[in-house]
Amino acid sequence: MLLSLLATVAGAGAQTQVPEAGAFAITNVRVEVGTGEIVSDAVVVVREGRISDVRAGADAPTGLTVIDGTGKTLYPGFIDGFSSRGIKAGDPPTVTARPGQGTTAPADFWIGNRKGITPEFRVADNLDFSPDRARWASGVTTTMISSTRGGMRGVTALLDLLPAEVSDRVLVPACGSSMSFRLGAGAGYPTNLLGGIALLRQVLADAQALNEGAVLYEGNTKPAWMASLEALQPVIRREMVVFFEANQAREIERAIAISEEFGFRIVFVGGREAGRVAPLLAEKKIPVILSADPGTAPSTTLPADTLNQDASPMEWREERVTRWREIALGDQAMEKAGVTFAFSSDGTMTNLLSLVRGRIGRGLSRGQALKSLTTDAATLLGVGDRLGRVAVGMRANLVLMSGDFADEKSSVERVWVGGRPVLAPEAK
Repeated sequence: MLLSLLATVAGAGAQTQVPEAGAFAITNVRVEVGTGEIVSDAVVVVREGRISDVRAGADAPTGLTVIDGTGKTLYPGFIDGFSSRGIKAGDPPTVTARPGQGTTAPADFWIGNRKGITPEFRVADNLDFSPDRARWASGVTTTMISSTRGGMRGVTALLDLLPAEVSDRVLVPACGSSMSFRLGAGAGYPTNLLGGIALLRQVLADAQALNEGAVLYEGNTKPAWMASLEALQPVIRREMVVFFEANQAREIERAIAISEEFGFRIVFVGGREAGRVAPLLAEKKIPVILSADPGTAPSTTLPADTLNQDASPMEWREERVTRWREIALGDQAMEKAGVTFAFSSDGTMTNLLSLVRGRIGRGLSRGQALKSLTTDAATLLGVGDRLGRVAVGMRANLVLMSGDFADEKSSVERVWVGGRPVLAPEAK
């Protein structure tokens, strides 16, 4: 039934209509609040897109649509912490009228070097987004969207998975500033990692100088590159967090050093080797949006077809397996150290719920997995006051499942986003 519904929905146009947020009650349902608390045999009432009541053993108010939740479990909508899908990328910046090298510093080192530097780009103003309907079937109701182009990628946005015509789907238009050490290919400085780091630091230093009142250009015409420095002012003033994509442990350590040098708040994205530096992340209270997919597990077993045998030394194959296990179990290292982390499905076509179930199967605690999908994700994205819990006053992003979210036999039966039903059993 559910697969039939998904096939129908997936075939619909980009402008899929969803009903307006209405008033309804879910009765006789087991509620996992998201904090570890459980409310059994509960009634959950939703009005105007928000949860207005959660009580055990109560009757549904009269006059509301009633959904029987007997034998089922209600969860907060799951949050996908980082996605790069659904963005209209602008043209790469161009630079004209570079100064002559005879009287000034070489053009490659000029303050106007914009290679991979577009912190002024705003995802909320460049959305090309229609809901990934398969994510509703995975229980995902909310995602942060970021550009992944360049080293300073612009301002991220937090969205509910609703069609473009729904006016309140952009929950936070300026969630944070997205950065990376990868400035992109192409001619001109920088062409390597050290140059990229140098350029990032120089732009941050220029932004810091601007914040301190420095005059950075002559004349009355503001250069185009000033837009980048102005966009970084909330970062320098610690008003906006930086979502820094880094996977290797040494990348994470370098980014921490830069964040401390310039005093900005940081959250890591990707974090494949974050488990290696979990004590450091815990000490500095730095959260992680962890890529939920550890990749395919390598093997030391040789293929039966001798013509296609792996000629790599056994020691190297064993090292590959060891490294994969370290990545796959990094979430447990972070849980043990007390690092706050959420999950991201970016870069994979596998649904987020399946990936998280795989992590539970490898030893991540069920309670931590649920918090990383709900309350912890909402907290590190700055919306813990309105998302991530089934509680009065919270936005009605809800997932009704046939059983335990961690059980692969349990399916998502209904999903509401902002009180709007976006996934429901097929009408008979």
